[in-house]
Amino acid sequence: MNTSSPSVNSIDRALKVIETLHEADGELGVAEIARAIDEYQSTVFRTLATLEARGFVYQNNQTSKYGLGMKLYTIGMGIKNNSVIVKIIEPFAKELCERFGETVNVSIRDYECKDDYYSLLMHQESKKGQVLGVSQTVGNITLCYYSAVGKALLAYSDDFSTERILRGHFKRFTENSITDPDEILKELYRIRRQGYALDNEEQEIGLFCVACPVFDARQNIKAAISVSGLVTRMKEIGVQTIVESLQEKCHEIGRLL
Repeated sequence: MNTSSPSVNSIDRALKVIETLHEADGELGVAEIARAIDEYQSTVFRTLATLEARGFVYQNNQTSKYGLGMKLYTIGMGIKNNSVIVKIIEPFAKELCERFGETVNVSIRDYECKDDYYSLLMHQESKKGQVLGVSQTVGNITLCYYSAVGKALLAYSDDFSTERILRGHFKRFTENSITDPDEILKELYRIRRQGYALDNEEQEIGLFCVACPVFDARQNIKAAISVSGLVTRMKEIGVQTIVESLQEKCHEIGRLL
């Protein structure tokens, strides 16, 4: 018996299907999924049938395409509600949202993605009807370079590698996007010096974000919290005002971790 790998092919395939549907951010047909994970359509169809029976995916009767089911949402919310970090940070995030009337995001590093530096949005507070302040939804995994919370997390991460960044190729979303590796390094070092990160319409025109890191008692980076909103509203409040409030809350959270 070959015991070199404990993985189960059928489970691995099912997880690939779920990941592919998540990355697509929409519905996909059997052929599209089969091409994405390099499997036979008949095999993918059987996998989808099993996942559909358990509520992990659904099939659109009009298009015959598949999307992620509510079972995953239920599990995800269960994880969120049981997360120690979220339970500690949530009341502080609510306070910040109430004070500034803007969206508050809480993110952590996603160390499962080994090929680059990613952040995971764990929690979000926003006021109903607020215009421009939400560019991501809870559960989104994004590269750290393109958001204030991501940059705050990366700047203080133990696995930060100058060489990896210098070899990187960075996407331009707006005219303010930082795409030069040397400039990204300067930005990260600046964040370490000043203690906060900014997203100055770098990912979306009109959206301005301020983020600060959360450290535990041993000064290990555990999370980052941002306040984001329309650039005119944010600058009217004042970056320094937001930074001071964020740093105060992050310090209080750190004492509880």
